[in-house]
Amino acid sequence: MINFKKTALATLLFAASVAVATTAHAAKPDLKFAGALEFSDTGTLFVGDNYSGAIYAFDMTGASAPEKVAPVNIVD
Repeated sequence: MINFKKTALATLLFAASVAVATTAHAAKPDLKFAGALEFSDTGTLFVGDNYSGAIYAFDMTGASAPEKVAPVNIVD
């Protein structure tokens, strides 16, 4: 029972720190190295920054798809 309480407390503290970090960088995200990408069911894109250890949330619900998509050639 004590381990469950410690785990729950640690999870809540982590969630609070992620919320504060995301709110603090709402004006201009300082994304150093994009790692894991995940979409929520409501259209929010979560980007994990492997370098700074932060998670950023981007609201993608107001975005629209472009009418025409052109291929991009990337040369090594």
